[in-house]
Amino acid sequence: MKDLLNEEWDFSKCPKGELKSCLEYERTRTRADVVELVQKWRSSAKEQSFFEYLKISPDPITWLSSEYAFMYFPEWPTKPYLTVSPRERENRLQHFSFAPSAETCIQAYPIGDSWPTLDLRYDSESGFLTNRARHPYSEYILIQLPWGYSSDREIMAAFESALKNLRPKQFSNYRKVGAGSQKRSIPDKLKKLGASRIYDHAGWNRCLDYELPGYNDQPSFSRAKKATELEINGPVIAACSLYQYLHSKNNS
Repeated sequence: MKDLLNEEWDFSKCPKGELKSCLEYERTRTRADVVELVQKWRSSAKEQSFFEYLKISPDPITWLSSEYAFMYFPEWPTKPYLTVSPRERENRLQHFSFAPSAETCIQAYPIGDSWPTLDLRYDSESGFLTNRARHPYSEYILIQLPWGYSSDREIMAAFESALKNLRPKQFSNYRKVGAGSQKRSIPDKLKKLGASRIYDHAGWNRCLDYELPGYNDQPSFSRAKKATELEINGPVIAACSLYQYLHSKNNS
């Protein structure tokens, strides 16, 4: 029996900024229903290539968010994510928008040369002044900061108070998971997915031939397999959108 390719189970070398894209790519590779939907959508492309898939994207705003990236990679579902060269992945992923991290969710743009480059427009659907090509549900606002007579603590307190009135009602129930928990959970899910693949490929007798930190007995591999099955069978945003799009296209 041939050994499992490292790229099939060892995701430790995946750059932090690509972990979410990698997880969505890998967890959908064995979903027959998702593969079928994506292949139907791809069939309308002139060529089976990344840039030809971009041309048939129904909506450059929603369909070019990070959750959809795997659909545009022609290597999916046949080849692992990490077999695509780092430079090629970087070139492709720049076409997709990613939800801002905790460190970058608020960005300052002093009035000056940077404002014209933002391409801001009023969006009647959300009521925001926004750049829909980047983060469609982010609002751009002008804030007066009284540097000369307020401390940072006073400004933060005032901003926190104002935020309660600024937050739109449609996002009033938004809750963020605990600090850092998402960053921890994605690598953990990828690690479990790798352990599950090792278990499926090699069986328990040869599992330990693969050096995967934290997995040194049968129960640990078994738990990973169960957790991965739940993850793989979970909802896939791209598949839901694809189904609706293809269904409406067939009925039009």
